Amino acid sequence: MIKNFYDQLGVKPEATQEDIKKAYRKLSVKFHPDKNDGDVFLAEMFKSINEAYEILSNVDKRREYDLRLKSTYTSSNSSSSYSQQTRSNSDFERQEAIKKEIFNNKYALVKAIERYMEKVYEYDGELFVLNQLQKVKKPNYLSFKVVFLCLCFLVGIWIFANPYRNNFNYSNSGNVIQVKSLAVVYSKPNIKSIEVNNLMSGSRVTKLSETKYFYKVKFMSDNGKEITGFILKDKVEKNF
Repeated sequence: MIKNFYDQLGVKPEATQEDIKKAYRKLSVKFHPDKNDGDVFLAEMFKSINEAYEILSNVDKRREYDLRLKSTYTSSNSSSSYSQQTRSNSDFERQEAIKKEIFNNKYALVKAIERYMEKVYEYDGELFVLNQLQKVKKPNYLSFKVVFLCLCFLVGIWIFANPYRNNFNYSNSGNVIQVKSLAVVYSKPNIKSIEVNNLMSGSRVTKLSETKYFYKVKFMSDNGKEITGFILKDKVEKNF
C-alpha cells in the first residue's frame, strides 16, 4: 500500500514547493532526534518525514509519485463502491428472508389458535351436556371468555417479545470516531508493525481504547470482515 507523503507532512496535494519546505522544517524541528530522548516512535516519525520530503521536494519524483497515488485512490474507490452495492443487496435479501419467516410463524400461530378454539368449542359443548345431566354448574375457569382472554394475552406477549423484532437493526453503537485524512491501520501501536488496512478520509470506526499516540479501533472492511487495529491519533477529527 502506497504511503501518503502529503499526510505525513500535513500539506494538501496541491501544495507549492514553498509550502512543503515550510512544513518539513517545522516537523523536522519537532521530531528531531536531539529532542526525542530516544523515543522510538518520534524517531520513526522523523525518518518518515525525511522520506516524504525527499520525494515531494524533487519535481520529477513528485510527478511520478502523484500518478501512483492517484491510480491507487481510483482503484480503491471503485472497489469500495462495488463492495457497498454488494453488501446492500445482501442486506435487502436478508431482511426479506426475515420478514418471510416472521409471516410464516404468525400464520402458523393463527392456525394453531384456530385448531385450539375448535377443541375449546367441542369441549364446551360436551361440558354443557354433562352439566345439564348432572346439574352441576360449569366451572368458571373453563369458560370460553377466560380461555379467550388468556389466548389474547399470550398472543400479545408473543408479538411484543418476538425475537425477530430486533433483527432489522443493523447499526452498531459505541464510541465512534471519524478519520480526517487517509490513515494506515497497524496491527500494533507501532508504525513499524504490519499494515493491515487503510481508512479513507471521513471513515467512521469504533474506538476500543487508546495509547499515547494511537487509538485502538474496530471496523468492517469492504469485504464485510471485522478488523481490529491501531491508527495514529492525529488522523482523527478532534471534535467529532
